[in-house]
Amino acid sequence: MTLSAYCHKKGFTLEQYKTLAQNIDTITTALIQQIPDSKKGHGMYYPITDILPYNTNEELKPFYIASLKSKGIEFYDNNSLWRYWTMKQSGFYSYVKQNTDIKTKYIIEYTQDKKVFDIMGSSKFNFDMLKKLEFDFLQDAINTYNRLYYNESVLHVMLFEQIIFDGEIILEQCKDMIAENILPQVIKQRIEAYQMENEAYKAENEKLKKFLAKYNIDMSRVNQELTE
Repeated sequence: MTLSAYCHKKGFTLEQYKTLAQNIDTITTALIQQIPDSKKGHGMYYPITDILPYNTNEELKPFYIASLKSKGIEFYDNNSLWRYWTMKQSGFYSYVKQNTDIKTKYIIEYTQDKKVFDIMGSSKFNFDMLKKLEFDFLQDAINTYNRLYYNESVLHVMLFEQIIFDGEIILEQCKDMIAENILPQVIKQRIEAYQMENEAYKAENEKLKKFLAKYNIDMSRVNQELTE
């Protein structure tokens, strides 16, 4: 349904329709301006609640989404996820042979759903159950892949490369792009050291929690007193 059809159904006057359209345009422009740089231009998708407030009128939500799309916001997974490309992508095709259609696609398949993860490898599993992200350029795919790989809520993630010639996939392969497998040895050693240090801190933190609980000490009060 278009906004004009919605307003007609609601019995709005022409002036009310124009006001609503202008409000939606103004609000979506402001929402885009508030997007932090950390969520711009790298291909990562975010929940729609990160850009549209929880209290958004459900009837008007489709029109906000349509307005955001017209301003460059890309939506995915039935409009539940969004991303904003503001920077030039990481490459370009400098040569294309006439009458030939050949391209490379990078596809990330992942899930955060434990029910899906638990049936992977069984006859109940279907690859359509996985969420999918597509990229034209490898660097964009690698950036997103590593963010997902190190996201503790992601239970499974894989990156595939497809070579498509005249609409037919002539090569498909899995790409191992985990940072620890492609980084120089010295960087890998630093990462391992940080991980060991982090695990040590976690263990000490658990011991401290148990000690405080034993003597009925409220950790929130401790934090409050330490910050005052």
